[in-house]
Amino acid sequence: MGWQGRPGLPGCTGRRSALPDDPVPNEQQFHQTAAGRRLCYAEYGAPAGTPLFYFHGWPSSRFQARLLDAPAKERGLRVIATDRPGIGRSDPQPGRRLRDWPPLVAELADRLGLERFLCMGVSGGGPYSLACAASLPERVRAASIISGAPPLRDFPDRSELMFPYRALLAMRPAAALLMPPLLPAIRAISQQDPDHIPLRWVLGWLSDVDRRAVASRPGLFRVLTESFHEGVAQGVPPVVADADIYTHDWEIDYHAIETPVDFWHGALDHNLPLSMVKELADRIPSARVHWIADEGHYSLPLNRDGEILDSLLGLTAGSAN
Repeated sequence: MGWQGRPGLPGCTGRRSALPDDPVPNEQQFHQTAAGRRLCYAEYGAPAGTPLFYFHGWPSSRFQARLLDAPAKERGLRVIATDRPGIGRSDPQPGRRLRDWPPLVAELADRLGLERFLCMGVSGGGPYSLACAASLPERVRAASIISGAPPLRDFPDRSELMFPYRALLAMRPAAALLMPPLLPAIRAISQQDPDHIPLRWVLGWLSDVDRRAVASRPGLFRVLTESFHEGVAQGVPPVVADADIYTHDWEIDYHAIETPVDFWHGALDHNLPLSMVKELADRIPSARVHWIADEGHYSLPLNRDGEILDSLLGLTAGSAN
C-alpha cells in the first residue's frame, strides 16, 4: 500500500468520457430471486464484454452506472448495475443485512451465465463490492471501491463526516416522523437549477474540486438527479433501511480477504473522510490503494473513470476468465 497523489497513471490520457444523451436500452430488466422477489438491473457498456457488477451509491439507483457506459465500451466491459432491495424497482427485503447481498449477486450471475466477474462500488456501493470480494472469492476476480463508505459502526467519532450525513444519523431515531416530509422536499430541491438557491447552498457543502467537476460535465446533473429520483421511488422506509446498513455490523472478516481489492479515495473528499477509509484498507491484506491528493468525492470517479477501470482490469492480469 502507498500514497498515490499523482495526476495520472502511465498510459492514461485523462480524457473525460462523454455522457449518454438519453437513457440507453436495457435499463429495466428483472431477475426473479429464489425468494420470489424481483431484482431490477440495467446493462451498459459492451454487451459481450467482460462482466462487471456495479453497485450504486446512497441514495441513488442503477441509473448511476450510465456514467460508465462510454468508458466501459472502450474497454470491452459489460456493466451490470443492480438496484438494491427496496431501491428503484427492486422489491424490498425486510430485515436485510450486508451479508445478504453477495448471494443475490451470485444468483443474478448464474441467471446471466457468468461464472466469474468483476465488482465495483461507488460511495455507498463500496461496502457491497467489498462484501462480494469477501464472500465470493471463487467468483469475484477483483473488486474496486471508489470514494467508498467506511463501516461507521467502527468509528464512533463521526465529526469528519459531511454535515448532512451527521444530521441524518442524528435524526435516525425519529426517521419515521421526520423523513416523510423531508424526502419530498429533497426531491423538489434536486429538480432546481444548481446555479440558484436553494440547491446552490446544498452544493456549497462540497469541496471546490467536486463543484468544478460537476459543473464541467454537461448532462451530469441530469443523470445524478434521475438516478436519485429512481432510487427513492418506493418511499422512505426502504431508503432508511438502505442507510442503516452503513451503521450495522458488516460481518466481514477483513483480514481473510484474498480477492484483489482496489481502493480509490480523494484527499479532498468532504463527504467521507479519507482517514476512515485508510483504516479500513489497512485491515485488508489484498488491498491496493490509490489515495489521490487533488480529488474529492464526486470528482474522483468522474475525472478518473478510465484509470479506475484500467487498474481494475490490471488486477486480473494472468488470472483465469
